[in-house]
Amino acid sequence: MTTVAVGTAQVRGFALTAFADFDFTDVIAAASGVGFELFNLPLASSIVGGRMSVVEVFDSATSDAIEIGDATSAARYLATSDADAAIADFELLGNLLGYKIVAADRAILAEWTAVGAVPTQGIAEVLAVYADPNYATINQER
Repeated sequence: MTTVAVGTAQVRGFALTAFADFDFTDVIAAASGVGFELFNLPLASSIVGGRMSVVEVFDSATSDAIEIGDATSAARYLATSDADAAIADFELLGNLLGYKIVAADRAILAEWTAVGAVPTQGIAEVLAVYADPNYATINQER
């Protein structure tokens, strides 16, 4: 039997996921250095892991760098990644230090920065694993 001290809450829940993909037309429409929305996460949730997979390399003349973050910090979850070198996976930095999504940061953004010509190809997928303390919890009495 699990015991919990008076005044503390024992919370267990599910790992939830959010997924989005984007291609070279999305990054061109947003322009170099401007974030574009991938998905929204619930208030008070926290990204705990995930990945960005480049499934088709971006082909700007010199470089294609992609960051994953939010309105407050463009690279909160993924610092600059080289999306034109090879097909690759990049780990999202799970925020295990307690950053909880606030209203201004609900939209998770990708920001593409290029040097040279705009790309004519490129596809990436983003999978975020997050915890939401407001999501229905598992019944621990079973």
